[in-house]
Amino acid sequence: MERIIAARIRDVTETKLTPQQSGFRPVHSTLDQLLHLRAALTRPTPDSRTGAVFVYYAKAFDTVDHDRIVSAMREMELPPHIIRWSASFLKGHQAKIRVNSKSSPLMLFHCGVPQGTVLGPLMFIIVMNTLSKRLSQVPLLFHGFSPMISH
Repeated sequence: MERIIAARIRDVTETKLTPQQSGFRPVHSTLDQLLHLRAALTRPTPDSRTGAVFVYYAKAFDTVDHDRIVSAMREMELPPHIIRWSASFLKGHQAKIRVNSKSSPLMLFHCGVPQGTVLGPLMFIIVMNTLSKRLSQVPLLFHGFSPMISH
């Protein structure tokens, strides 16, 4: 079922994602972002000064609020039944940690995209697209998102 939902989400979102979003998309890669960055850094500017700032979002996958994911899905105009299914999918995820023979109690997660799932990366890029759209409104600012550009 998760793969079917993911295919429906991709059908709707692929044309709505900003071009700066390369992570977790078919025929997009980190190399795309590096080439865009190189072009931006070598492009002449009126005052001949160019700078770069790199931001690493620590624990980005683990800290995305579930309500924000659902809200971003609405903003992308996903069908209501897909949004409802996705909201249900996010609820009730539990985990425990086991080291050697000792286990922690079960913990319920209220944030973060479920890792190891087909939908997790899609949900993440949908949320990041909101940030990308806002950054696109800043004149002369180049930005890009790729999970492989790291510290």
